[in-house]
Amino acid sequence: MKRMCMALAMLAICALALTAESKMAFDLRTVSNLTTVDFEESGNNKGPQWALKDLVGIVWTDDVVGGSIIFQVNAVDSTIKVDEYWGWIKLGQFKVTGGEFDNRVINRVKDEESTWLVWEKFKYGALLNGKQVAESDNTALWGKNDLSVEFKTGNLILQASAGTSDLETDKALSEVFGSRIAYTITDTAKLAFTFVQYKEDNATIGLFAEILGLEGISLVAGYSGVMNYDESDAAVHGMEVRARYKSGNWALTSHNNFSFADESMTFYNMMNFSWKYNDMITAALYANNIHVMGDAPEAEGLDGNALIIRPGVTFTARKGATIDTGLEFCFSKKGDADMVSTMGIPLSIRVKF
Repeated sequence: MKRMCMALAMLAICALALTAESKMAFDLRTVSNLTTVDFEESGNNKGPQWALKDLVGIVWTDDVVGGSIIFQVNAVDSTIKVDEYWGWIKLGQFKVTGGEFDNRVINRVKDEESTWLVWEKFKYGALLNGKQVAESDNTALWGKNDLSVEFKTGNLILQASAGTSDLETDKALSEVFGSRIAYTITDTAKLAFTFVQYKEDNATIGLFAEILGLEGISLVAGYSGVMNYDESDAAVHGMEVRARYKSGNWALTSHNNFSFADESMTFYNMMNFSWKYNDMITAALYANNIHVMGDAPEAEGLDGNALIIRPGVTFTARKGATIDTGLEFCFSKKGDADMVSTMGIPLSIRVKF
C-alpha cells in the first residue's frame, strides 16, 4: 500500500512536470501567539510563541492529473517534515488518488475561517469527553498512506478507499476500507453516506444533507457515529448542524454537535459574527464552548466546561494574502480543579498565489 500510494503521487507529479498547461500554486501559513496572560497564576504567563503551526504547500494541477506536497516547518529546532502529500489521476469518469491526504465531500460551512489557529475546532464526527473520536465525512482516515478510487457520473459520486496507519503491520483489506455514496439533487440538496472501517474493530459512519437553493443561507445537518465491534457499549453517536447566514457585508456562522455515549454527553457550540468593513478589513467576534457531563467523564475528572471568546480582525492585502490577529480569552474548568482563565494575542499570516 505504501509503495502504491507513493508511486501514484510521484507519477502524477512527474506527469505534471511534462505538461506545458499545468498550473502551480504556492501556500505559506504561519501561526504564532504574541503573549499569554494567566489571570489566576501570573507564574504561567508566557512571552511570544513563534511558529505554533507553520505550513508550506505546493500544488500542481491540470485537467487530468494533480499533485501536492505540504511541509510542516518548525522554526524552533529548524526541522522540516512532510505533513501531507498526494497525487491524483483522472481516467475518464474515474479519479484515483494516492498518498497522505483528506477526502471530504460535505460543505464544512467555514467561509470566514481565514488562517486562525482555532476556528473549526472539530471536523464532522462524533465527540467523546470533549474530543473527536474519528471523522465521519472523510474516507482517508489512516494518516500514513491512503488510496481512493472515485467514480462520478452526473450528480452521483461513488468512492472506495483503503489505507494504513501502521507502516510496520500489514492489514487485510477487509479490516481497513472505506466507502461513500453521494448524490446531488439539483437546487435542492446534496446527500452523502460515508462508512470507514479505520481500525480492525472500529468503524465510523456519516450521514449528511446539505440544503441547496437558499439565498444567503448555508445549512448542513446530519448524523455521525462510531462503532466498536467488540464492545457495543463503546459506541458514540453525534447529531450535527452547521449554518451560515450572509446579508450584505455581515455574516453569522454556527457549528453545533451533540454527542452521547454510555454515561457521557458532549455539547459543542460555535458562533462567529463577521463584518466586512471594506476590501482590506474584516472584523469578527468568535466564540466556542465545549461542555462535558455524565457519570463516566465525572469519574475521570473530565467533566466540565471550556469557553473561548475572541474579538479579532483580518487584514487582506489582496486575495490570498491575509493577517489575522485579536484578543483570545479562554476559560476552562474540569472536574474539581480550579478555573483557568487566560488571554492570548494570536497572530496568523498567510500568503497564497
